Amino acid sequence: MKSADVYRAIGEVVGPWAKANSFRRSSGGMLAYAKRIDGKNLVFWFQVSRSGWDDYAGSQFVVEFQLSESEKPGAVGGFRQRLPHFLTESELARVRQMQNAVIASLPQPPRGHAALLMGEQIATWYLRKFAPVSEVYHSKIDIWFRYHQPDHVKSWAEFVASVLPRITAEIANKESSAGSAPSGGKGER
Repeated sequence: MKSADVYRAIGEVVGPWAKANSFRRSSGGMLAYAKRIDGKNLVFWFQVSRSGWDDYAGSQFVVEFQLSESEKPGAVGGFRQRLPHFLTESELARVRQMQNAVIASLPQPPRGHAALLMGEQIATWYLRKFAPVSEVYHSKIDIWFRYHQPDHVKSWAEFVASVLPRITAEIANKESSAGSAPSGGKGER
């Protein structure tokens, strides 16, 4: 799946909620939404991995939130956290379950796949993409949402849409009550 297809599929699910709640699409290559709150911009966005698409392992994306002077995703300064930071234990367990369902549905690469012929270290790294997640997810872990089929993207988008009202309200309330928020942020792993 091309990143444009992923963003379109997510936008079909998340976009109506965003529009109904006064978020507008931000410009740029990622799918991002922004809203002014108390003189700052509450921004959330979806970013497909720069690693690209693999016919067997698929790809992944991340969801990030920001409250800052800028409406540009990834702006320096202000509050910035990825989705897991806001999830409850039961939501994190659901994410792990969904992640493992995606992984279980992946087609296995043939023995002659290029990554499997590049030495033991690369083959081991590549085959890990097909192993279920055994660790318990927690709020400080950097979770990239795996997908291989359009239905995977739709399921992730529906999950994100289900938690957006609570998360955006939490960020807005934090700003309203505190006046400023701590900074954070993470890079792709």
